[in-house]
Amino acid sequence: MKIFNGIPRFVQTFEKPVAIAIGMFDGVHIGHVHLIEMMKNCKTKIIFTFINHPIEVVNPRIIIKSITSLECKLKLLEQLGIDLCIIKQFDEEIENTPYTLFIEELHNKIQFDHIFFGEFAAIGKNREGSEENIKKLGLKMNFTPHYIKKIYFNGTKVSSTNIRKLLADGDLKTAKKLLGLHSSQSVWHEGQSNG
Repeated sequence: MKIFNGIPRFVQTFEKPVAIAIGMFDGVHIGHVHLIEMMKNCKTKIIFTFINHPIEVVNPRIIIKSITSLECKLKLLEQLGIDLCIIKQFDEEIENTPYTLFIEELHNKIQFDHIFFGEFAAIGKNREGSEENIKKLGLKMNFTPHYIKKIYFNGTKVSSTNIRKLLADGDLKTAKKLLGLHSSQSVWHEGQSNG
């Protein structure tokens, strides 16, 4: 798996079709695996993720304890067949970048055909990059957005937030099931120490 620090400066050429997913992917849990499986029909699979959690910039009073280190997250994504991972520090500049400029720059350099988000995701300045607006931009720029619904395990929504809560509450058994077999062994020690 190749790793880029930020959006590449020059146009990249990949085997088509190209799919990119944007998100934190903290823990690389079974919900993330489900989203990545939706990309399986694309020849090139790319992840764009942040080194730090955006909420820490939006609201500095909130401190997010990561389930995985960046190194562990990258290792897990590689095991899932990701071809390229773009990592970026989330800062005030990104926070204040309109979604149109962000997507246009990304599309110009990566030339993706499909873009994947989690359900209800919104990006860009003031979170104006809603599903409705991203779909309109896709029609203009010739890419297809996909919004993948959350999955549930025994009535519990699978999310990094819920896994952090389970770890903090000491419910290691349920947290491990939400992390999934592919990642629990790699993540587990870290998850316990953060919890």
